[in-house]
Amino acid sequence: DHNLPIPDEARRLTPKGHKQVQRVADFCHQLRGKSPQHPQVARLGQEITAAYLRQVRVALHTQDLAAAEEILPLSRALIQEFSLNHLERAQRVLEDKTLELRNHW
Repeated sequence: DHNLPIPDEARRLTPKGHKQVQRVADFCHQLRGKSPQHPQVARLGQEITAAYLRQVRVALHTQDLAAAEEILPLSRALIQEFSLNHLERAQRVLEDKTLELRNHW
């Protein structure tokens, strides 16, 4: 729910900072190409995806729908790429909330 308080560490991950996360994601893709089964590559993919989802949450909290809509496809792609099924629900909730807010305006 976007009315819940946002932890301080998530506040530092501003939606505008997603370009930095994108650079890390690109690096992760390169690592995965060289060592696709390495557990640390999978962990990095999970951490990047979680960072994106936190950024979407912050964007929704600050009503920055453009940022949320820009980041959600990136997190969706990583969830699929790294088979992060446990993050599917969070992704859907944020997508639904973004659509709800978009339709409400």
